[in-house]
Amino acid sequence: VADYPTTDAGTPIVTGPGSYTTLGRVTLEFDAATGDLLGIDTSSNPQENLGFAADAGIQSDVVDPVTAFVDGLSSQVIATSSQLLPGNEDRDVIRAEEAGLGNLVADGIFKAANDNAGDFGVDAPDLAFVNGGGIRDNVEIGDFSVLNTFDISPFGNVVSLIEDVTREDLKMIFENAYSQTVDGDPTRGVDPDQSTLPGADTGRFLHVSEGVEILYDIFATPLLLDDDGNILQLGERIVDIIINGVPIVVDGTVIAGDTLDIATLDFLAGGGNQIFNPNYLSQDYAFTRLGLTGQVALQSYVQYLSGGNASFDIASDARYDNTPDGRIVAFVPTPTAAAAGLMGLLLVGARRRRARA
Repeated sequence: VADYPTTDAGTPIVTGPGSYTTLGRVTLEFDAATGDLLGIDTSSNPQENLGFAADAGIQSDVVDPVTAFVDGLSSQVIATSSQLLPGNEDRDVIRAEEAGLGNLVADGIFKAANDNAGDFGVDAPDLAFVNGGGIRDNVEIGDFSVLNTFDISPFGNVVSLIEDVTREDLKMIFENAYSQTVDGDPTRGVDPDQSTLPGADTGRFLHVSEGVEILYDIFATPLLLDDDGNILQLGERIVDIIINGVPIVVDGTVIAGDTLDIATLDFLAGGGNQIFNPNYLSQDYAFTRLGLTGQVALQSYVQYLSGGNASFDIASDARYDNTPDGRIVAFVPTPTAAAAGLMGLLLVGARRRRARA
């Protein structure tokens, strides 16, 4: 049908956008004998403003109580922010480079896992990470409420612990995480942006907890996986990984040593964004859910930072403002002498900032 709404790729649109803002309707015509699809009626598209009167019972018993509850969450102010901290509203940040909000969410997951691992009979984590695609809203300037924690982490994913991950697999995981960033301006050296490759999934970009330092070469060969997670091309981007001062990868080479315990969300632990996909790792890792959601971890962590003071400014903490903390650095492997000196100063400065925190 000529005027039927489609995506740029020609896929018919039945419903959208997200967050339950529309109702989808599809009316199809099939051949009764063969079952072949004959056509799609033009009424099949997202339905908005249908003009139906609200059911009085549903309005009073469902809609009004939910609205009141949500309004109550927005009135529970637990902190403030003097800066806008980009989340999913600015995908070129949260899905492409270290961000203060990504650090905050990862650190919240790390603390929650530390606090609860013993109750579930698993080891405390060595590190935590969270995917940029799962951070769904910004921290706006002004009050920060409980409702904001739901907007940032809305999916109900559960904090989880994966034990005994090999160092080789950890390198592969980060090769995967940073395989889809590209440099929008090669003359600048470091300017990560979302990948424009067909099928790119930039939501897999991982933000890491404090104490993790990752250097990767944004111009090096990226890891490529097929839809099932099988390796199409080995990645060569990860240069260094240091965790709590312990070298895990140096100059692209994995340093032999103990396995690592990782805290994350069950979405990733179960294979989301292909992070823990056994088809490109050495094994299929089991994981343990630790009994609380990412939203609870974020809310609890902000309240821990604030000490119960609702005027606490999240952005006043250097780990969570809009200046990179040095956890994830994309760099050019052969800079000029001046650029190399600047990179060294940046990395030393980042380490000093963490030492003062």
